[in-house]
Amino acid sequence: MKRIVVVAVTFSFLLSACTRIPGSGERKGPIQDPDSMEYDAETLDSVPVVKEFQIDMEQFAKKVMNVPYVDDVVSTRQHLDIIYPSETIGPYKVVVVFHSGGWYSGDKQSESIAPIVEVINQGYALVSVNYRLSSEARWPAQLHDAKAAIRFLRANMDTYRLDTEKIVVWGLQSGAHLALMLAATNELPEFEDLTLGNPGYSSRIDGVVSWSGFTDLTDLTTASFPMANRLMGMNVKNSKERALSASPVRFVTKQFPPVLFVHGTADSIVPYQQSVEMLHKINLETGD
Repeated sequence: MKRIVVVAVTFSFLLSACTRIPGSGERKGPIQDPDSMEYDAETLDSVPVVKEFQIDMEQFAKKVMNVPYVDDVVSTRQHLDIIYPSETIGPYKVVVVFHSGGWYSGDKQSESIAPIVEVINQGYALVSVNYRLSSEARWPAQLHDAKAAIRFLRANMDTYRLDTEKIVVWGLQSGAHLALMLAATNELPEFEDLTLGNPGYSSRIDGVVSWSGFTDLTDLTTASFPMANRLMGMNVKNSKERALSASPVRFVTKQFPPVLFVHGTADSIVPYQQSVEMLHKINLETGD
């Protein structure tokens, strides 16, 4: 059984009819402790800020919005939304989505997740998670937030009518990077920040859908190197070891959960070879 098809049979990749409203996008801001960073500021700040449209959440009959998933919120980004199927009562199996945006922009209500909202018509609850952006925190804060969100869902599954025995994570671009890092660091406590809350619950995830995900921060395009520099707070070309510490391809083991990779061959931001190489490594390690 090939791991590339395990999740494929669960979801239909249809463009949803979600309506959208104009969004202002994310604004660049100061990074924490900028004096300690090893990067070329001119190169770092060349990353463009893109305005985007957002999904009109009013179209969903059943939802909860802007739920904080950490005990002590240090950023307005540490919130999630849950969209439910409209005609059933749960508990619902869970798909968690992390938005795109090169780690420096994007939102849990971005129109880019509109096709993924289709899962609610198949009986799943969709949890869309915001995480701290590179404008306010360096890596691994983003991974810590992602793991905190998964722990929160398990700790509060009864409150939100969720079946969290198995959780599938779906990510787009930088969000796919987070999804793959969650998978790669399953059950590795050194990648957790339990001070964010719910330390008695697991951040394990059981499957991944990766749309054009970053898997190796040492092998990027001209367009994406500044994004990675901003995330890491350094020039990743000058410290490949540190860049690899944030690369899912570094942490593949035989316990890696099932993954579906979807990646366009003309991608100018994330080389499609990254998904190909990650797939090959997973299949080699897992024996599939």
